[in-house]
Formats: sequence, C-alpha cells, structure tokens
Amino acid sequence: MKDKIGLIFWQGNAHRMQSSSFYMHYTKDTYFIATGIRNFKPEILKKYRLYLKNETKRIELYNILENLKEKGYKLPPKKFKNIPKVLSDYKEDIHIDLSTYGAIFAFEEFKIDKTFYTLNIVDRCFKIYSDMKDLQEWVYKMTLS
Repeated sequence: MKDKIGLIFWQGNAHRMQSSSFYMHYTKDTYFIATGIRNFKPEILKKYRLYLKNETKRIELYNILENLKEKGYKLPPKKFKNIPKVLSDYKEDIHIDLSTYGAIFAFEEFKIDKTFYTLNIVDRCFKIYSDMKDLQEWVYKMTLS
C-alpha cells in the first residue's frame, strides 16, 4: 500500500524520474518540495559526470547549490566516497566533489500545517520553485548533453 502521493512536473524527453523536475510529495504527516533529479540511473549519472568535466558548468552548479543552502534548502547526501575515474584529472579542483553525488536536487520538507490546507500552499510552492529555478535549468541542460 502506498504511503505517499507525489506530483511531478518534468521537462525533457527522458523518463519523468530521469528528467529535471519540480516535485512534491506528501504523506499523512509531512510534505516535501524539491527540484532536480532525485536518483541518477547509470545513464544519467554518466552524463552528469561528463558534464562536470566542463569547469564553467562545475562552478555554475556549485554556486547554485551554495545559494540554495544559504536560503536554507537541503541537498541530498553524497553517495560516493571517491572521485570517479572519468574525472580523476580534476582531483585538485575544489568543485569536483560534486561528482560524489548520486543525484542532484534541493528540497525542503514541512510537517503538515495550516498552509497545506489552504491556497497558500500554491504561494509556498511557487516561492520554493522560483528559488530553485536555476537548479532546474542546470539539470535540464545537463540531461540534454
């Protein structure tokens, strides 16, 4: 039996869960609002790592994520301990640590509150998705590479 309901608005031709998206799910106790891709399958992980070879794109993603963290949004935990071989030439780059993620998304989670039951939920989602738009666009461009 399912324990959550999810809504996803994705951009791209790939499977919805492997496309850049604005996402929300809720359970009886909490709701979760996110942008990005929540789990890279091998094909997208490979694209992501190759995309990170471009220094401009690495720095751009780093800055986007730092900006989101400053606003209080959370990021997924890093999945891998080591820099992948495809990026071994970049080990000295301070941004290469981005290659240890198994997904790229930002999120905020809330306990079910009064906002959830009113039209103010639309405003809350719009504010969060507006804050995360640069991440959504970065991830979308990466999936096209």
